[in-house]
Amino acid sequence: MKRWSIFLLIFLGFCQHPVHADQDKVSYLKAITPNLISFIEDNTLYTYGGWEYPEIIIATMQEICKSVYDPPREECDIAGYYNDETNTIYIRDTPTQHMVEDRFDEVVLVHELVHFLQYHDGTYDIVPCRKKLEEHAFEVQDKFVKAHGIDPQQAPDPLFSLLVSQCQDQSNPYFLGGG
Repeated sequence: MKRWSIFLLIFLGFCQHPVHADQDKVSYLKAITPNLISFIEDNTLYTYGGWEYPEIIIATMQEICKSVYDPPREECDIAGYYNDETNTIYIRDTPTQHMVEDRFDEVVLVHELVHFLQYHDGTYDIVPCRKKLEEHAFEVQDKFVKAHGIDPQQAPDPLFSLLVSQCQDQSNPYFLGGG
C-alpha cells in the first residue's frame, strides 16, 4: 500500500493541471517582460516610458477568435493580440498552423509588446491605419527569432507580413475588398 501511495504522489506531481501550467507560463512571461522591452528598445526607436506592463492572459484559439473578429469566428490563425483598452496581451495556448512550440509564447509576447509601446508612445495616432502597426512588430519578431536561435518557423513569412500590414486603399482598382 505504501508503494502505491508513493507512486500516486510522484505521478500526480508530473501531471500538472492546465490552469497551473498556464499560471506558471504567465509568471515566466511577466518575469521576462522587462528583458523583452529592452530588446525592443535596442532594435527600434521605441522607448519605454515606465507605463504599467500589460496583463498577460493565455487563451484558447476559440477565445481569441471570438474576441478579435466581429462577428465572432469559431476558428482563426491568430497567435495573440494586444488590447489597448484593457492593457492586456492575449497569447494563444497552442501555436498557430504556421508556428511551432519553440519559445512560441516569448515570440508572440515580444511581437505584442511592440504594440504596447506603439500605443503608449503615440504611434497609434500617426499611422494611416492600424494594420501599419504590424510592420515594426514583425520586424522585431524576426530579429528576436534570429538573435536567440529560435526555430526559423517562428519568424514571420515576409509576404504574409507585407500583406497584413498594408492599408486597404479602396480607390485602388485592384482592391478586392475583404478584411
